Amino acid sequence: MRQEEIDTLDRLKARYRYYQADGAITESTVDFILASPLLELLGLCDPPYKLRGEKYISIEIENGDTLLKGLINVLVVQDGFWLVLLETKRYDFSVMQALPQTLAYLASANTSQAFGLITTGEDFLFVKADLQTRKYDVSDKFTLSTRHENQIFTLVQVIQVLLKSHPDKD
Repeated sequence: MRQEEIDTLDRLKARYRYYQADGAITESTVDFILASPLLELLGLCDPPYKLRGEKYISIEIENGDTLLKGLINVLVVQDGFWLVLLETKRYDFSVMQALPQTLAYLASANTSQAFGLITTGEDFLFVKADLQTRKYDVSDKFTLSTRHENQIFTLVQVIQVLLKSHPDKD
């Protein structure tokens, strides 16, 4: 990781902690102060990726009853492959509370695999869904609440590996 990236990630952690000191942080604040700068740093706002904000999803069960309607906070797509679905929750939520909603969103992808990232700003959790086998897995939780280690470095490295694992089709 380049020194410029390290400095940016340290600044993002410090920024989050600054806002956190005032109490609860809303989803939109997490999006502005942390999620958007991370997506920019990772190059996910530029080709070959397509960034879609607040994508509306409606999933129906077999008899036509609606099972889920909602908005995905951020969706990064490459050639129909859902690379990162970012679901943010406010500070006083657990990332695990967003897991069922995230899995439902991932299930609506038109791919064999989809990846999600849930964050409260403080905590991050990766989700991988294999849509052919209907199985999923979650990562260990990454957190900004550690005093010495900035786990956002590891978070970015995981996303970079994920991006490299899906070759460009352009």
